[in-house]
Amino acid sequence: MPNLQQILILVLGVPGVAYQASSSCAASGSSCDAHGVHGDILSLPQCEQDFDFSDLIDQAKTFCNPALVPDDKRVPKKVAGLYWLKGLPLPDVAACFSTGDWNPNTLTLTLSAWKDFLFMNGFEGRSVASQLYKADLAYLVKFKDASLSAADITPTTTGYSFAYSRITSAFGAIAAFPLIEISDARTPGSRYARPSYFGAADAKALTNEYEAWKILDGDLKPVTENVEMMMKLLLHNVRQHKTIRFFEGPCNKGVEAAATVMSCQNGAFLEVLHQPQLGLLRVAPAPVFRMKFAHVTTADCSAEYALVCRGGSFAVEEEHFCSAGKRYDGIHGGTLQHSWEICAQRHQRLNLLEPVIDVTWNVKMPLDAEIEGCIRVSLPDDHPELASIRGTWDEQLHAIINRKKHVGGCPTFRTASDRLQRANDFEGSGITGALSRSYLKLLQKEHGMRASVWSHALPFSDNESLADSSTHVASLATTIPYFSNRTLSFTTYCMLNCGEASPFVDSPMVFHYDEVSKKITEPKLGRGYAMWGTPQTEACFHRSLLLFQDSGSPEHTQWRLLLDEAGFDNMHKRNLTNASSLLDSAWTQKIRKIIGLKSILPHPGELEVGKIVLPLVFEGVWGKPMSSSVALTILPYLEFGKLCIFGKRGQNMGLVHSWAVAKARNAAIQHVKDSPLAKTLLKLIEAPGYATVKKLLLSSGEPLSDLLLRNVVDASLFAGFVGTTDMSNKCVRYQFNDPQHVLMFRRGPSAYLHELMRMDPAVGTSTYTLDKDETWNVEGYKINFKKGQPMVSTLITANRDPSTFSNPNTFDSDRTELDDILSWNGKLRDVVARNYSAAPRFCPGYHLSVKVAADVCFQMTKDLNPWGTAAQDKGEIKGLVKVLAQGPHKGKLAFVSYFDFYKQQHCLSEKDHHDSYLGCFPDEELEVISANGGRPKTLDEEYNMCPKLVPQMMHMVAKAYTSSVESQSTVGWAIERLLGKRPETEMFTEDWADDYTILMYTGINLIAMPLYAARHSDSAFLPRRTGHVEDFRVGTVAAPDVDIDHPHFTPVEWYIPQPLFDFGFLPGVTCFHGYIRQLPWDDKLQGDEQNTWELVLNRSKFKHRRKVDWVMSFYNGYKTHDGTQNWPALEVDFAKLYLLKDDTWDDRLEKAIAFGLIASHRVEAVQPPIVFGGESLSFVLKLNQFAGLKVRKYMGKFEGDLYFTGDGMPAMMELADGTRVAKGDKEWQYRKFAWRCALITVITLTDHLHMTHFRAANVLAKVSRETLSPDHPLRRLLTVFTFGSIFINLQAMHTLIGPRHVLHRSSPFEDFEGLSEIVPETMLSLTDEHKVLLKEEEWEKLPGKLQEAPYYADGKLLFEAERKLIREWFKIYASGKGGICNAEDVLVAPEAKK
Repeated sequence: MPNLQQILILVLGVPGVAYQASSSCAASGSSCDAHGVHGDILSLPQCEQDFDFSDLIDQAKTFCNPALVPDDKRVPKKVAGLYWLKGLPLPDVAACFSTGDWNPNTLTLTLSAWKDFLFMNGFEGRSVASQLYKADLAYLVKFKDASLSAADITPTTTGYSFAYSRITSAFGAIAAFPLIEISDARTPGSRYARPSYFGAADAKALTNEYEAWKILDGDLKPVTENVEMMMKLLLHNVRQHKTIRFFEGPCNKGVEAAATVMSCQNGAFLEVLHQPQLGLLRVAPAPVFRMKFAHVTTADCSAEYALVCRGGSFAVEEEHFCSAGKRYDGIHGGTLQHSWEICAQRHQRLNLLEPVIDVTWNVKMPLDAEIEGCIRVSLPDDHPELASIRGTWDEQLHAIINRKKHVGGCPTFRTASDRLQRANDFEGSGITGALSRSYLKLLQKEHGMRASVWSHALPFSDNESLADSSTHVASLATTIPYFSNRTLSFTTYCMLNCGEASPFVDSPMVFHYDEVSKKITEPKLGRGYAMWGTPQTEACFHRSLLLFQDSGSPEHTQWRLLLDEAGFDNMHKRNLTNASSLLDSAWTQKIRKIIGLKSILPHPGELEVGKIVLPLVFEGVWGKPMSSSVALTILPYLEFGKLCIFGKRGQNMGLVHSWAVAKARNAAIQHVKDSPLAKTLLKLIEAPGYATVKKLLLSSGEPLSDLLLRNVVDASLFAGFVGTTDMSNKCVRYQFNDPQHVLMFRRGPSAYLHELMRMDPAVGTSTYTLDKDETWNVEGYKINFKKGQPMVSTLITANRDPSTFSNPNTFDSDRTELDDILSWNGKLRDVVARNYSAAPRFCPGYHLSVKVAADVCFQMTKDLNPWGTAAQDKGEIKGLVKVLAQGPHKGKLAFVSYFDFYKQQHCLSEKDHHDSYLGCFPDEELEVISANGGRPKTLDEEYNMCPKLVPQMMHMVAKAYTSSVESQSTVGWAIERLLGKRPETEMFTEDWADDYTILMYTGINLIAMPLYAARHSDSAFLPRRTGHVEDFRVGTVAAPDVDIDHPHFTPVEWYIPQPLFDFGFLPGVTCFHGYIRQLPWDDKLQGDEQNTWELVLNRSKFKHRRKVDWVMSFYNGYKTHDGTQNWPALEVDFAKLYLLKDDTWDDRLEKAIAFGLIASHRVEAVQPPIVFGGESLSFVLKLNQFAGLKVRKYMGKFEGDLYFTGDGMPAMMELADGTRVAKGDKEWQYRKFAWRCALITVITLTDHLHMTHFRAANVLAKVSRETLSPDHPLRRLLTVFTFGSIFINLQAMHTLIGPRHVLHRSSPFEDFEGLSEIVPETMLSLTDEHKVLLKEEEWEKLPGKLQEAPYYADGKLLFEAERKLIREWFKIYASGKGGICNAEDVLVAPEAKK
């Protein structure tokens, strides 16, 4: 039964949300009303009751009583009772069968999974109960006969989410949960076994088993032998644990204590709460006491509130002042009974008038601080946990710090629910931005779960179970959504827990300046092979790298001295290539200069900045300029290398793209091998003074020179390239977004960059290791960390600590505390001075990084107007605009849908109603609000515009899916079923199916094709617009990426609004293409053991007679949206007609291909015929013209002119080198096979793709939409002939033209991208290519054998039908007034002439 709970939790990814419980409820053990207790944080039943586990049986007599159930639904005595769930690894501890509903006709007992079960009263128990309650999960226990000795259990749900019912249904098909009486028990029905089986059909396997032991029978008598055994088997700490049950109302509220008025002698607490920044102070009144603490301002009134001691009791007094005739309707004061609070509201500003202690930073909260949340005064009885907080300011501060250390969090935390309730304080807060309350609940819950795991199993320890490891991985996944905004994330982590240590991946993170600065300035400090507190991976960094050596160790000291002697101490003094020269050669910058500035184009992206930073950093470090081609090869490290910070965990999750990192690194090593620095390093490493470093490098077993260069290259890439790009990119972005930053940067570039790295550092954390065992309180759990445990110092939050920096959240490049920032792994003053004593781990590239960033940032922002008042630049407008034109649309916000080439205006759709078009407007009638949102123009631009989370999450999901499918695991099997994969389909195995293959098959056959349907006339609409849409380019091929006619090419377009389809669905699809293109690619041709038919067929799930049967097993039975087969039905069985034996094919196959099927248009007559082998050869199909195309290693060459006799039989093939292979030669069958493969590829690439898709359909679709008005007769005619061309060509740009996709991977070409230039040069014009069908005299020249070929015979019929259509159309529209042609049949219509 509860095994399904675990499945729901793991599969749905909802291990329970945060909960908020009443501490008084939990303390008293009474049942509580949910109002004000659970609130809207967690969906739990209305009432709950908790008690000690040792009191379970006594308490159960009140609620597990069969008498509570009507006689007709009461379960038989044999089954009735309370059962202990022995051996169940879940927080369910017992189940009451007595209160279930019994159906005597079907012998079925229905048990509620949340109401009839008891849970451990803790985080996990409540979370599980919440999910079961929301799903309304129940178990149907159907006994097989009246003996009630065996039953089958079926889960069912009526919950709020379709996902629950879908999952329970899916697992119902692959799981079995029997209940079997244990016959040797003393009392019948007192013990049942509950095994769990998973698998397909009859192939289910036992996965786990527990038992249900009755401890209280239906007569409310304890079952002694089971009770005694239970108490012996359970650990002492479990027996002392609280147990909880949930039930529906009415609840017994118990006796509420009467409100009492407390004496002033004990003081009162002044609190700032319900916001991220919390404040606290215990007020001790003087004999005459009146303390103003809050000021409220509204539109018409202001009020002050004061706390007074009156007659020995506290009271809140108010004074308010309003404009004439206005009345104050705010909260009023009164006698303080328990607590009183006032909160900021939308139209009510709230300020603090009495300083309190900021409990996050342990400083004084500023006087007159504006409060986002509430101010509360409360009596000490409301805060028994704060009893120690009293006395002077310093004494209270000391007590608050001790209290935070004691609870591992905010001083007011008493229970786990208080920690989870803390998430509410961030909702709508200015600090969180996009961080939602639900995300913070998830984060808090995950922190608690991880701290709980750490309390018994430290990360990567021998005690860590699979479940523990999964919890740590969940931590990483929780971090990912905000990885691109570490400053926001880490600041939020800090404030959630009031500055106390919080779990982060595999380590706790510390936040305060004093803690962080103390560690990074220690002369001797353990470092460890870790980043972000998690172990690193050799795929990213070698453990001998300087970064991982302990401060003060001989290895660390010698590494630093070696680099300094090699030139690191002076590398910033080198004369570098000017960034402006690199920018001038960048096409993106050229576009910016052509179009004009900045209000039109978005700010340069990270890759655009990185492309300039990379060569400058490497030139500065290595002393060798870098070419643009080398830079482009290394540039992907900017995206993939930064993910190395996730280390071993990230690699296991599929976040670390090892292949991309290795490719960039290898390119960088090749570049620097002959550089001045490389030569110096290789010479110096042999010096005696660096023997320890040399020994460290040699201990790896790798060549000394290789590992030395790799380590320094890795540092140059990760710290130098990635770090400097991050700083430069932020510098550019901040200035594009705010003119004030332009002024600050130009006033002092270095100071600006320093402050920028304080506010938003490129390196946000620093890792160190403990030098001894230490016990920490993390999230309320005592954790015994061992010596060597990685810890994370958070530079981001330390740089925002108000104890060191005044107004820490304000960007101020003139601040006096800049010397104290820690962003380069030491206090800035010591980093600048290269002071090894004060900053032993300072960044050696500090000076170079600031020099490069200042240059790049200046060059990319030098044209910005520092006052932000310049008129909008002229040129094409994109993104979000405001209409300035007089009329009904004035002031409306709208998106630029397309540029009308004919009108020379921009056409808009409403911002909130994309299918509502406002019309077209000239530049001067539009104001650009945000230029972002323009469509990408290249594959790289497109992929870079995808949200960073998309490729990361795609990779995680893809990795999980493909690995589970390849391993044929139960999870993989279930996923395939949910996607609709049929059981008779062949399986994927890792021997031949890589991630790309599996995902493409899934995306096309299981997802895309079921959405496809045949189109009908109602899918093509009358044109409504004329305009120019931005071209999407791959190589030399360009095509529009949106069809302004908006035909419905796929069924999904009938349900998705067209603008959402254009701006949402299509980019989503293309993000998928961009991601899948990045996947690793290995032809697996290096040996004989992979990529062979023998391997594939021997490892297959079914026996197949032929190879084609194996291929078709992946497609048989799959259907499109309208019920047709995904793979069209076989019309011609070539094997039956032409296969003689094994791989020997009848020569009639080539005859059929050349004269009856796909290749007839490429057959040429030989004039005069040549004689070979006694036969006259009258026809030839030439492929030798493609022999110059280079192919990858192990691939066959494109060649072979195949000659045919007069009756069409192949007789001889001439190869590119002049060799002739005759029919019947031993090479004949192989040469024919290679020729067929080459022929199909050439036709696909040349005739189908470039000729049909792009030279014909693309050009016609593009020019007709750009030049012809919507009601033009020619435009309407061409709409039918260009239907779907733009949509399908966009997909072809990815899959067939773009590199590393379908056609590239399935063809042998070495320079695939170069084909888009080479192939068009080999093609004839459209009229020359089809001259035989266009001109009768050319038809007459065609040999009779070819005239009979279906391509020509049917083509002639088709052309005649189209010619007739056009003639009839011309009769109506071509001539006469307003016609397209004049009386002399000359084209005169202006639009048509375009």
